[in-house]
Amino acid sequence: MDRLDHGEAGVGWMTVQDVARLAGVNTRTVQRWADDETLPSIRTLGGHRRFDEDAVKVALAEADRYGGIATPLRVAE
Repeated sequence: MDRLDHGEAGVGWMTVQDVARLAGVNTRTVQRWADDETLPSIRTLGGHRRFDEDAVKVALAEADRYGGIATPLRVAE
């Protein structure tokens, strides 16, 4: 898992809460997706997870296409 420099924060990156709200799931579910690399994430210098906005949208669209967003498909890096 890479680290995100503070200079890169905010542009195209989503927090755990942002992803959970978009997916309609609990934040713990998003954390599990990150832990098992179902949804790639990086960590800020402060240790907070960030998700690439485009990758999240692609993963959720793919999962939705296959019957739901409960478990997004793995995203090719």
